[in-house]
Amino acid sequence: MKRNGLGRRDVLRAATLIIATTFWPSRERAHATEANLLPNGDFASVNQIDGWSNLQPPYRFFGSVFWTPEDSDSNLLSGAMAIDSNGAEMASECFATTPGAAFRYGGMSKAIDGGDDAVALFACEIFADSVCTQSITTLDHTFMPLTPPYIWQQATPITGSLPSNTLSARCYVAVLGYYGYTRFDDLYFMSAGPPIFENGFEG
Repeated sequence: MKRNGLGRRDVLRAATLIIATTFWPSRERAHATEANLLPNGDFASVNQIDGWSNLQPPYRFFGSVFWTPEDSDSNLLSGAMAIDSNGAEMASECFATTPGAAFRYGGMSKAIDGGDDAVALFACEIFADSVCTQSITTLDHTFMPLTPPYIWQQATPITGSLPSNTLSARCYVAVLGYYGYTRFDDLYFMSAGPPIFENGFEG
C-alpha cells in the first residue's frame, strides 16, 4: 500500500540510509591534514635535544653535541642543536607516517666553522613497520651549507611520495669530515598524518 507515492519498501530504504550515514563513519568524510611529523625538530628550550641520539659508535665520534640558545628566529624560548665534531650522526625518534602520502623535508643550518672536507647533511629513512626496524630505504639527503657566510641558511627541501608500505620514519643530521662546527634548527618532515574521520575514528 502506498501513501503519497511511497511504499513500505521505500520508507525502510530511506530509514536505513539515514541510520547508516548517522552512526557509521564514511570514508568520504575522512581527512588528513599535512603537519610536521618530525619530533622535536625546533629544539625548544623545554625539550632541548631530547629524543635525538648519535648513531655513530664512540670510536668514530670525536667532539660534542649539545643544545644551544642560538635559535634561527632569535626566539628566547627556543634554540638549536649544536654539533662541534666530526663523525656525528644524530637521529630523531621514530614517527608514524601514512603510506603513499606526499612529503617534503628540510631545515635550517648555520656553520660556525667548516673544514675543507667537512660536510653537513639532513636525510630521512623509511620503514615497513611502525617502530623503525624494518628498513625500506634512506631517502635523498639535502646538504646543509658549511661555507661562508656563516649565517642561518635554508636547506633545499627534498620532496616525493612515500611507498605504499611505509609505516614509519626517522630523520637524522650528520656532520662528516673535520672541523664541522654546525647549528641545526627548524628541521621538518611535512606529510599527512593518519586520516581522522569526522566522528573521531582513524582510517
